[in-house]
Amino acid sequence: MIHLVDAAAVRGPAKVYVVCEEHLERALDEFVEIYEMPPDLYELESVSTTDWAAPSCCTFCSKPPKYLVV
Repeated sequence: MIHLVDAAAVRGPAKVYVVCEEHLERALDEFVEIYEMPPDLYELESVSTTDWAAPSCCTFCSKPPKYLVV
């Protein structure tokens, strides 16, 4: 299991995408366009956080999310 720290504390405010498999490529493309660097990618089922609960739907649609892009 992966334990995440607050991304804002590490890199400053960052856009976080919680996406289904269908929208993973879109999230990766947008992240790279904004930050000009590759994001960290995690499968939600392997992520454990204390201060954040994953949304119940994808950033781009109403499907259940599978990935965290940050």
